[in-house]
Amino acid sequence: MSIWIVTTGSSDVELKTDKNWRQLYNEYNKQIPEFQKCPEFQGISRFKDKNQKNKTTFLVPPRPLGLVYGKYCPENERKNERSDRYKADLSFPLLDVFIPQLQEELKSNSGNDTLKVFVLLTDQAELFKEQISDEKCPFWYDTCELQPIIEWYFQKELAIKPEFITINSQGECGIDHWNSMLKEVKSKISASLENIPQDEVVYVSHQAGTPAISSAVQFVTIGKFTTVKFLVSNQSYDSEQATTKYSPEIIPSSEYWQEMQIQKAKKLITDGFPGSALQLIGGIPNIKPESITELQEQVDIFNIKATVANPETDEFKPDNAIERVRDGLDMIEFFFKQENYLSGVALLAAAQETYMKATIYYLVKKLNNTVAGVDVINLVRWDNSGLFLESKPSIENIPGFQSNTDLDKNLADILKFPVPEKNKDSDYTAFWGTYIYQVHKQWTEEFTLERIIHPDKKNIKFYFKINNSRSLKWLEELAADKKQVTWPLLTWTCHHIREREDDIRNQLMHNLRGVEKKDVIDYLYGYPNSSNTNNVAINYEQSVQAVYVEQVKEPFIKAMHCLGLLDSDSSGNKLQSTLNELAAKLQLVEK
Repeated sequence: MSIWIVTTGSSDVELKTDKNWRQLYNEYNKQIPEFQKCPEFQGISRFKDKNQKNKTTFLVPPRPLGLVYGKYCPENERKNERSDRYKADLSFPLLDVFIPQLQEELKSNSGNDTLKVFVLLTDQAELFKEQISDEKCPFWYDTCELQPIIEWYFQKELAIKPEFITINSQGECGIDHWNSMLKEVKSKISASLENIPQDEVVYVSHQAGTPAISSAVQFVTIGKFTTVKFLVSNQSYDSEQATTKYSPEIIPSSEYWQEMQIQKAKKLITDGFPGSALQLIGGIPNIKPESITELQEQVDIFNIKATVANPETDEFKPDNAIERVRDGLDMIEFFFKQENYLSGVALLAAAQETYMKATIYYLVKKLNNTVAGVDVINLVRWDNSGLFLESKPSIENIPGFQSNTDLDKNLADILKFPVPEKNKDSDYTAFWGTYIYQVHKQWTEEFTLERIIHPDKKNIKFYFKINNSRSLKWLEELAADKKQVTWPLLTWTCHHIREREDDIRNQLMHNLRGVEKKDVIDYLYGYPNSSNTNNVAINYEQSVQAVYVEQVKEPFIKAMHCLGLLDSDSSGNKLQSTLNELAAKLQLVEK
């Protein structure tokens, strides 16, 4: 057995002539209460289809058409010349095209030509009962009154009595309301087809009716049955005959489903979910291979995956790191647009730290200064543990290092390094007490090679780790204009003595606390209204995304451009542009 589900709309049943309409209308007018409230259908010349120049067709709204002609179509209607004459007025443009195509299909199904038909009708009488005096009211375009006409047609053409499923309006929602129709169609089809095995072949003709019903029927049938085929018509216009023509086509649900998945994937891609899109289309065999490759590349970018030959070393080259930071800034904008605040805050904290480390390493290397026969960049190390001043053994093992030269030169001047200050900086003791050799009870603040590699130094493997506070100070010393390389949030997060309970990044990382929109906006502004700063008026109605772009992303990118790390200072979302292009190209391979 095969199943055919057919939706109905305003053009499924047409009139080929109006010569009998007035007579039949007047005959039944007084018996039909609806016509008493809206007498506008006595004449139908205005419903003539103007697109059909060489044939006459009247597109009478379905409800009045069914109320008038349905009287002559019930199964028990006695056959007579008058009845047959009136039935001959009716035209079924879509069904007349579908049925031969379906019959041919059924014959090819290994002899399985048994067919059960379900026809979906619509009824919004409850919703529009107070408005039916208007001939344009959707009430008149419901198809429920076509039931006797359609029943007669299927018995005549296929010797089948179809089952009817009436789709009703829901509360104040009509049949064009997507959510309501999805629930209504799912409920009605599930109930009516409850005893139909899941593995039966189901044909669906869904083009008639509202887009909401059409979409719901597609969704429900694909989800309920294993094999679904869509019996559709392609409309064309024959200019020679000056008439509209319909040609049938059966589309396997696999192709239909694939196209639906493609459209869903495109939306996911442009919304910044390339990983979800890749999962969605992973089972589709005929996607263009280059699209899959490009999509995987975007997944790697969103995962900050290394795209260099040797991640252990190449990821810590400033150019590569800044490229990751720039991509990260676009990703953060996606997160804030999606109100995914925790991910945005965490990635922003990492981007700021990476920016400072990469920039410091880049600027120190640009100093082109030497000490003890080696470039000063060799005194600095950046790896997956952080940014450091090198230890005694590491310095002594630098190729070309001259251990008896330049030992007394001031490294603070050479490296432009802001040394920790007593009673002010938390890293003072670690720097001067451990990293710099001190003679017992004779505290010295000489930052020289002699003090780092002193032969009597006890903790020779100790290297000085640069914290965020020290990093920002060093960055400002290295930059030509320190005002152009920072922004309020970076300054606040690198201020060691601050209101730490306000730091939502710390609260996230150490206490797994959630955040509200206001918290994130305050954070992005760098808490301008804390006790240590002047009050700033903040508009909490603006989106977090807008605040992020204005307060962080734009100055962040300008800083990298100012330092020579980026060719452009544009804050446009390059990642969004790339994703839009990728989504536009995503399609099935043409057969």
